[in-house]
Amino acid sequence: MTAPRTPVKEWGAQRWLKNRAIAQALSNSIVTGIPASAPTGFADGSHSALIAVLRRQSVAAHSLLVPSLGPGRTMSSQGSVPMVTASGTSATGTAPANGPTRHQSPGGRRPASRFGSAESATTRFCVNGIGTIDGQKLGIWFSPVSGPEGTFVIQGCGFGATPGEVYLSGIHYPAGQSRLQVHGSSLYPDRVGFQIQPNGWSDRQITASIDPNASGVYDTNNVTLVVKTASGQQYQATGFNFAAAYDLQTLPLIAKKTPAAASIQLPTVNDSSGEALIGDYVSPYIYSQPQKTAGVFRIDFSPTIPESLTFPNGTDTYQFHFAPGFRVANNGVQLYHSNLTAAYCQSVHGQYSSSGEWNLNYTSPTSFQVSWEEQSCSTNSGSGHPLDYGSVAVYQLVITVWGPRGVSPW
Repeated sequence: MTAPRTPVKEWGAQRWLKNRAIAQALSNSIVTGIPASAPTGFADGSHSALIAVLRRQSVAAHSLLVPSLGPGRTMSSQGSVPMVTASGTSATGTAPANGPTRHQSPGGRRPASRFGSAESATTRFCVNGIGTIDGQKLGIWFSPVSGPEGTFVIQGCGFGATPGEVYLSGIHYPAGQSRLQVHGSSLYPDRVGFQIQPNGWSDRQITASIDPNASGVYDTNNVTLVVKTASGQQYQATGFNFAAAYDLQTLPLIAKKTPAAASIQLPTVNDSSGEALIGDYVSPYIYSQPQKTAGVFRIDFSPTIPESLTFPNGTDTYQFHFAPGFRVANNGVQLYHSNLTAAYCQSVHGQYSSSGEWNLNYTSPTSFQVSWEEQSCSTNSGSGHPLDYGSVAVYQLVITVWGPRGVSPW
């Protein structure tokens, strides 16, 4: 008569570490998956796609640049500064205190018509305020990147000769949680400031860029560009977009019992004795150095009787609920799994078997599945040391996400 098996869960916490079959399986861990990388689509925050958009804007802006003429001098209306007719409108918000200011070319000459050499019937002048950014009134993308792609040309009138301040307002930021890195005034967390380029400020042109280290904010549509002159005058223009700086971020842990963060489904299976076997979820996975994001144990053996115990394979499902802009990176999950070898089982005169195979399947940008393989070594004769035999399916995960830099993904 076979004595009843003592369940592992009642045998003592972590006593399974003394099982030689389990120890061999865990020490022979195999990793699947290549290092994580950034996604490739602009909608997913791809750096390369964003740079392509910014580069097109930069090329257009370069053709508009007008050399600074120094303090106290005014650029001619024949330059590249956009002109607005008396009946036209500009992208200005706060109206200038003294109304529109006429900026005519030297000698009172009117600019030539684009349809020939005849002068325009309507006298053209520049209305104080923001005219264009990189040659456009709407649809420009701003982003904190270095180099010419992150440099923007603001043209208009009434900026003055003394540098003032330029910033974006209405930027989305993680309300209710601390920004990991704050750039700009802490009194206005929805603002992102610009750095004025050397000799980049004149009455009708500003050349500026966002600090490439800026972080702690989300992508935002329909942001407002504000130019504040040294005299305190403010000009505003809306209809622009802000793309936050994105980066890879390896998750230190995932709380299974926090539905707002993740939904993790670990199916229960019955082993060959009819006992229910539940996956044991651990985050962070503390049984490896360095620690992994998470791990799942499925271990079955009798600490007192070397009986044959097996269980079927299955699949675990992970669904994340990230903050805006976050997703699992390309190849963002590395799977480390146990490997109980047939060679070990033969060395203890046991019988090796397995069920299923290891597999990692990405089901969406925010979800994936882990299919696990059960491996077993059981006694052939019903004799031997119980700690030489067991069934195991243990894996560890390193999860890397792609999203706004300096912001928690939860």
